[in-house]
Amino acid sequence: LFVNAQTQNVELGLQVGAGFFIGNSNPAAGYTRTHEFAWMRDSENMPAFETFGGVVRYRFDYRWTLQAQAMRQRTRFKEEWEGSDKPLYFYNGIWNFDMMAEFNILKYGFVENKNAKIYTVTPYVALGLGTSLYNKHATYRWGLNDGKMNSPYPMIKAKDMTAAMYIPFAFGMKLRMASNWQFKVACQYNLY
Repeated sequence: LFVNAQTQNVELGLQVGAGFFIGNSNPAAGYTRTHEFAWMRDSENMPAFETFGGVVRYRFDYRWTLQAQAMRQRTRFKEEWEGSDKPLYFYNGIWNFDMMAEFNILKYGFVENKNAKIYTVTPYVALGLGTSLYNKHATYRWGLNDGKMNSPYPMIKAKDMTAAMYIPFAFGMKLRMASNWQFKVACQYNLY
């Protein structure tokens, strides 16, 4: 007799975190680009911004899950060029869409029977495929004509939108707090 202790196979969730971006520091001859965290001054060593989004997951069993997620991120970078003493600052918005297969290291779920070999905490790993949508022309931080500050939260405009494919790798920990509540801590790297 097999009793399925997994009460839901489809999960919906919200995600928040910090997104980091590391890119080409010399996009053209004579230019230097530094990615920054705009909440702090002189933050080249920590170029992170808030990220948020949603996730839909389907659990096949105690080990395997298929996850689709959408995450909103923004970046800021500073460009300097030879012969200039005033750098320019830019923002860009990014939407990341990916699908990943997750593998739980331990059999993971929620059971009230303490004798079952199902764990409420497990480390996991994931691998998948994704795409990023972003503006091909970043938003200049200050207005070109009026000198006023542009929004630090740029919208992705359909006429300027472009895409890039990536392979997401992730690892983390999951904690099943109840049959319908889970807390998950993850680190994901997108290889473009």
